[in-house]
Amino acid sequence: MEIDKIFKSMVDSGASDLHLRTGLPPVFRLKKILVRTDMKPLKKEEIESGVRAILDERQIKELENKLQCDFSYSVAGVGRFRGAAFYQRGTLAAVFRSISEAPSSFEALGLPAVLRKISSNNNGLVLVTGPAGTGKSTTLAAMINHINETRAAHIVTLEDPIEYFFKDKKSIISQRELGGDMISYVEALKNIVREDPDVILVGEMRDIDTIAAGLTAAEVGNLVFSTVHTIDAFQTISRIIDFFPVSHQNQVRQQLAEILRAVISMRLIRSKDGTKLVPVCEILINTEIVRKNIAENTISEIYDIMAKGSYYGMQTFNQALFDLRRKDIISEEDALAASTNPEEFKLYMRGVDTSTAATGFGPEGPEKNTVKREDRKIF
Repeated sequence: MEIDKIFKSMVDSGASDLHLRTGLPPVFRLKKILVRTDMKPLKKEEIESGVRAILDERQIKELENKLQCDFSYSVAGVGRFRGAAFYQRGTLAAVFRSISEAPSSFEALGLPAVLRKISSNNNGLVLVTGPAGTGKSTTLAAMINHINETRAAHIVTLEDPIEYFFKDKKSIISQRELGGDMISYVEALKNIVREDPDVILVGEMRDIDTIAAGLTAAEVGNLVFSTVHTIDAFQTISRIIDFFPVSHQNQVRQQLAEILRAVISMRLIRSKDGTKLVPVCEILINTEIVRKNIAENTISEIYDIMAKGSYYGMQTFNQALFDLRRKDIISEEDALAASTNPEEFKLYMRGVDTSTAATGFGPEGPEKNTVKREDRKIF
């Protein structure tokens, strides 16, 4: 198996993912759909030799000891890929995702303009959330790239594995990879203050120790970015608090209320013409009323606050879907399929604004938000 040729075919076809497993030809994911290529079925020995050839000694030991391994791989003149090797039914399998050599801009990715303002915070916690394959890493890379281009800061990234290679511009960027440059996220975060960071990217908040260390890093004055595998802002806040014992939850709630700056929840939906995947973002900004809701454990009200918070750049998934449909970027069928509240989306399509006069804005916000939906700015 000439694995580099498979990667070239993957890139040439525009596939986002490549699946390698015994008995099947290489399988591409094209616009969210798995498609078997016309290449020959792969043998067990071909996958073993092909995958091991691109792993270093440390990664091979991890694969042998843990029966799985995450890594990155570059093919000169073709592209860069994030890989996951694992065993299934006693045979080695692997999945690769294509990642850009360099991070893209917000505009190129079709991301809301408010992300520029979120990236301009000097401290606090910004969480990008969503299931696997929804653009979290790409969005974070765009935010780090924006900081790199606009201000002098020391940015430290803690990743597993490193996905995008950044070139120093106005900022200097230290990129550390789990296994090669650090033992664990927790150990790296405990000692990161000695590295004089201004901005910290934590690849994933996957356990209570990493979350606690990340909250502390934000609390002492750093701007911390990270990801959580949750589907929306409400679930994100609940999940972080629920990681902790009940006896500590109120303390974490107060801490989160103070340091949270924004939650950006991601999904990808196929464009109407089928040529690309379009990001759909739910955005929560931690305004005074949101802070109060988190601190007082009344986060069930957050959805309504987002729906009424376009002044601050907030939006719900349905509002984002509606805007994309209004611009004829996505089909109504796909929008309804992606919506978690299809009935509300149908009301939007009929011109019914489900948000009423806004309440709870800070003193700088508007007292009312009664303009018609077609005249409102929805990102």
